Amino acid sequence: MGGIRSYIDYPSGMLLPQSVEYALRAMSCLAGQPPERTRSAREVAESTGIPPTYASKVLRQLVAADLLVSEPGRSGGYRLAKEAQSIRFYDVFVAMDFDPGDDRCVFGWESCDLAHPCSLHHAWREFKDTWVGWSLRMNFGQVQGGCP
Repeated sequence: MGGIRSYIDYPSGMLLPQSVEYALRAMSCLAGQPPERTRSAREVAESTGIPPTYASKVLRQLVAADLLVSEPGRSGGYRLAKEAQSIRFYDVFVAMDFDPGDDRCVFGWESCDLAHPCSLHHAWREFKDTWVGWSLRMNFGQVQGGCP
């Protein structure tokens, strides 16, 4: 069936990569702001518990994906690029290079498909399909966002 391949090892108990979790926190924080209100990277970091250097990197990645706008200047900062309800969790996943529907095998096999499934293939496929559907349905207009 192919050899075992290694893949990213997320910290114990974590369903998402840390960068995706940070991006969801930042987006939730900014989603609760009035549309014209910006927050600096430092403010977002402090409000969400994201390390400041990591917050800047995550925010830049979200700007590059057209999910955030960066306003320059002393009173500048970050704000949503569009209405909160039009930004899906899936959009954040894609912006952070995370694909919840990827075809990696839960056993780590190089090749796992319907023709040659591992013992968890069908159950894992159902989980992934549910996960992708959820991330496509959930948007930031549905969360209780805001920065403390």
